[in-house]
Amino acid sequence: MTIVDQLAFDIRSCNLDRRISSGFIGKLGENIHYGGFSAIQSRLIRLSKQDLVRGAEESIQDVRKSCEMLRSDYLEFGRQPQGMNYYEKEVAELDAVHDQFKLRPDLDKNRPLGLLQKLPREIITMLFLATDDFIAIACLATTNTALFQEGYLRLVALAQEAYSWAGDRLICVGDYCRIDDAPEGVFSATEAAELGLKGPTTGQDSETEEGADECSDTLNFYEALSNAMTDSAPSDYDGLLQPTWASPGKVPDLRIRKMLRTLPTLDRLLYNNLSEASTCGNIGKTGKSLLANKEHPWVLCNLTTGEYVRASAISKLRFQPGDDYDEASLDYGPNVGRRLTLSTVVAARFCRSSDPSAAMAYEGDIHRGVWAGHRFEIVSLDSVRPLGDGREWKDVSEEVAEEMKALWISEFGDEWQKKL
Repeated sequence: MTIVDQLAFDIRSCNLDRRISSGFIGKLGENIHYGGFSAIQSRLIRLSKQDLVRGAEESIQDVRKSCEMLRSDYLEFGRQPQGMNYYEKEVAELDAVHDQFKLRPDLDKNRPLGLLQKLPREIITMLFLATDDFIAIACLATTNTALFQEGYLRLVALAQEAYSWAGDRLICVGDYCRIDDAPEGVFSATEAAELGLKGPTTGQDSETEEGADECSDTLNFYEALSNAMTDSAPSDYDGLLQPTWASPGKVPDLRIRKMLRTLPTLDRLLYNNLSEASTCGNIGKTGKSLLANKEHPWVLCNLTTGEYVRASAISKLRFQPGDDYDEASLDYGPNVGRRLTLSTVVAARFCRSSDPSAAMAYEGDIHRGVWAGHRFEIVSLDSVRPLGDGREWKDVSEEVAEEMKALWISEFGDEWQKKL
């Protein structure tokens, strides 16, 4: 369960399932219009295998472009008296790589994988799945671009397992929220007993209620949640792999540090791409390779209520009613918007406080969020999970878009569209 305490001065993001928390200073109104919830965005995105494969392919293409740039630099500057040794060394490494067909598009036919070539692709996949040693996976992945894709998929999957909040319960709680004012149906009886909740919120037995009475004499809901956390959430820059330029303090193992410093040019580029893809802030991103268009739109899903919001509905707010625009100009991807994003939509609907004060001009009941304590994820529309029990997904995009419009107008007036 993830909690973001935001309505008063203490802003705290917590995950009850993992018992981690992170905090900032400010009020809801000081953050919601200015990207204060942006860290949630990538952690809610759930990528499909096809998205990850495209990300791996794009990473290899980026390395190829970097290698060609090195060659161009050598041709331009290599004849100068100074700098010859550096570029000669770099190009020699790259030429050796090319001699082995490592960067050829027809790699699999021209650069066999030794005995691994005789194994079915599924067995190679199992080799990567057999370990969670990040360095070992990266080293094997950088030996050959045919193996890079498998290593990329494995490392990003491990990063998502470590950092993703997709499917977690999220709630934003102000520090004036009473202990008896938690949203109903959010906490289990065990959680309620630990937090000291009582009343209709949980429906626990009399023994649990007695324990709740003891707790509620001294704590409010915000304090109870804060005290339940035992660890700090990682920053967007934390990851499974340290980049090759990481300081010794970040890579205490001398052997690994020496290996990173001495990687050949191509391996160093591939390794750093793996490092970037497996950082906390990038687990929901695959760069330009992400497939997002009118035929493949992305949505924010509320897994609790079975509702979703189309990214294109948020993008459409840039236009005035009646404007003639090309639908191809809309943003259909998960990272829609600059300030008003899909994570902002979550923030505007999952707040809970007993006090309406939120340091903002908006007059709606944002402190009584209709999605408080619900589960969310951002996925492509064709990847939404079946709800079960015969339930069907409901599109609430237009309703939510109108709420976001009112929220932005209340803050920025006639200039609201320029602040999206």
